[in-house]
Amino acid sequence: MGGVGRKAAPNGISEELLRDKIQCASQGCHDKAGNGICDEDCNTPGCDFDGGDCSLGVSPWANCTSPLRCWELFKNKICDEECNNPECLFDGHDCDVRGDVQPCNPIYDAYCQSHYANGRCDDGCNNAECNWDGLDCENEPSILALGSVSMVLEMDLPTFKNMSVAFVRSIGRQLRTTVRIKLDQQVILVFVLLNL
Repeated sequence: MGGVGRKAAPNGISEELLRDKIQCASQGCHDKAGNGICDEDCNTPGCDFDGGDCSLGVSPWANCTSPLRCWELFKNKICDEECNNPECLFDGHDCDVRGDVQPCNPIYDAYCQSHYANGRCDDGCNNAECNWDGLDCENEPSILALGSVSMVLEMDLPTFKNMSVAFVRSIGRQLRTTVRIKLDQQVILVFVLLNL
């Protein structure tokens, strides 16, 4: 019988998760769960992620079938091969050979940013470090993920529009994917929040 070398409580729950569950109970997280308010102190695996209040009810590990508890091993700087797959969120990229994605070559970076996702392939920008030239070099139609990610940024609309290419390129590098601003009938879906 094998394991990952972590001490487990008698019922098979790791000591860390057991401590998390005890802390959740002491903070009343069970009563706060599912109330539509994200309680950050309850947004942990042991507290069932505040009943989904902090993640719109989506468990990011719902499709992870690994026998390991990948949510406990996520981004712990140890490569757990059984968690290194899309369903288990690539073990928080702990198994990446080079670690974090390296920066775009400084010689090309300014050029690549100003020509990012402009519809024309720039071979020098078509690499992970330069975020694949915004998929300009792809010959096949893009396969887009379903859904969307919403962000609240502290800047005015003209500033955001001026920096939007740099923004999506930077976010895409961090997420290791190509990010686009959602369009509705060719109009970007960016809204200004009013102070109420």
